[in-house]
Amino acid sequence: MSSLGSPLGDRNLIGYILPEKKVKKAQNDDSDWEDEEEEEEAEPEFLDMKEMDSVSSGGHMFNSSIPARNEVDFLDIVSGKRCRVVGRFSLKDPWWEATCTARTARGKLVLRGYPAYRLRPDLQVDEGRSILALFLAACGLDAQFVIPFFAWLPMGRKVELANLQDVLAEFEQGEQHRSLAQQIKALVSVSGRWTWGRDAS
Repeated sequence: MSSLGSPLGDRNLIGYILPEKKVKKAQNDDSDWEDEEEEEEAEPEFLDMKEMDSVSSGGHMFNSSIPARNEVDFLDIVSGKRCRVVGRFSLKDPWWEATCTARTARGKLVLRGYPAYRLRPDLQVDEGRSILALFLAACGLDAQFVIPFFAWLPMGRKVELANLQDVLAEFEQGEQHRSLAQQIKALVSVSGRWTWGRDAS
């Protein structure tokens, strides 16, 4: 699918963002990139009476924000090729599969629009463990939690974010691991990353 493009030279990508080493942020200068995406100017927003009453009585106003433009290493799982993509990625962790359309500009691919995300379904056993280790670290777990969990984890057991709670429940059944499993579950459950992953599965 990634080799097929539209008549405009667009290319469909399905894959995931590789963990950052030292990827430079792309310039936000529109002249550097030949994309046709128009930036909207920020206009002042005025509250109506209902919104002012809500805020004055303790309510909150939330402004949605557009993710910054970044340059990332992207692995296209269809072609197996690694490429540089510039765009607005809100979820850059390697456990997310992104589907997007990009156009070539100055030797790099420039994202058109926003990607669609889902949890990666293609994880093999070893790769699943690596992704899980990255996920647990992103949730704020120290090595003191992660090392005993992986030492207990049976070889050949497939672990993904979708079945993490089930695996932690099994880990908790052992008397010696009960308190450790409860701490891991507590730290993971309060993580924003877990909320996104749970909602996507």
